[in-house]
Amino acid sequence: VNIPFYLEAKLLINTLNSFNNSVQYLAPPIVEAEVGIPFRYNVSGFDPDGDVLIYDLVSPKQDIGQIVPNYFLPDTVSVDFLSGEFTWFTPQIVGSYVFTIRVQEYRNNILVGTTIVDYQLNVIPAVSNFQWDGNATWLTDTLGDYSYTLPPNTPIQLNLSYTDNGTNVSLEAFSETLSNNTATQSNYTISSTKDSIYYQWTPVSSDARCHPYVITFRGHSNYTGRLYRDLTVKIFVRDNTTSNCDTLLNQLSVPIQKISTKETTVSTTVTPNPFQAECIFKIQSERAIEEVQLFIFNSFGTQISTHQFHGNRYSYNNSNLAAGLYIYTIKLPDGRISSGKIVKI
Repeated sequence: VNIPFYLEAKLLINTLNSFNNSVQYLAPPIVEAEVGIPFRYNVSGFDPDGDVLIYDLVSPKQDIGQIVPNYFLPDTVSVDFLSGEFTWFTPQIVGSYVFTIRVQEYRNNILVGTTIVDYQLNVIPAVSNFQWDGNATWLTDTLGDYSYTLPPNTPIQLNLSYTDNGTNVSLEAFSETLSNNTATQSNYTISSTKDSIYYQWTPVSSDARCHPYVITFRGHSNYTGRLYRDLTVKIFVRDNTTSNCDTLLNQLSVPIQKISTKETTVSTTVTPNPFQAECIFKIQSERAIEEVQLFIFNSFGTQISTHQFHGNRYSYNNSNLAAGLYIYTIKLPDGRISSGKIVKI
């Protein structure tokens, strides 16, 4: 609350023959998600210079460039480091959330630019009844993401439909392959509640590179004018000149893998729960615990109180708290987080 949005860009041009273009975003932001429905959004970024783009989530900053205090990511939030697809599998609470995506540009495995952008996402009650059709036979990688690897001069065709029986719909696609007119898309409106798209591309030898070409399909359900759904496909074009690509991309992903595999959570019990006037938070940790922060949020995601304590046990006493459901988050000095629900009766 009362913290401005933050935009940061860093270009390093002294060693690049004096040229470097920042990343471009082809798709506008999606501003609404629904409770209980997996949410996906792709910034649809590409670099005019052909630099490799690496994506990750970072803490938002304030107007003076300082990290926003007490910020934490909800559970099941992630971003694909190569495609830029942001995923939140289980939005649970109505409210406004801010996420910050950092895009780093690499040329010849050297960092040449960074862009950091804040996005606000409003989680609303579920109203849509959408579904994708035609993608059941698409190829996927080991993570379950849609992904193709093609040699040059091999065509790819993707047929996709978007349906929502409750309202009018539309379907569109974003990709650098469409922006540079090497690929084509055709729309076929089946009915007011179902739209289809046909994407076709035949890459040539000059399209071979290490990082993927990203296609973002976006369906629109016209409930509020702002309900959109993204579906992302990665297309790798490889030939005998790209034999070291997997090694290069693995090197660029190492910092992100270290972050994602680090222990980030801690187990907490709350008793009694539900409670009338007092409940006990107990942190399950074998490490010595110094200063601990406890944040309490109402069901709309608004923070209502902050508490600090030492050790692994805290007595939360608030007889004036209105009856209802509340969310707690415990943050340890080493960055580990625990979240859950408490009920005041």
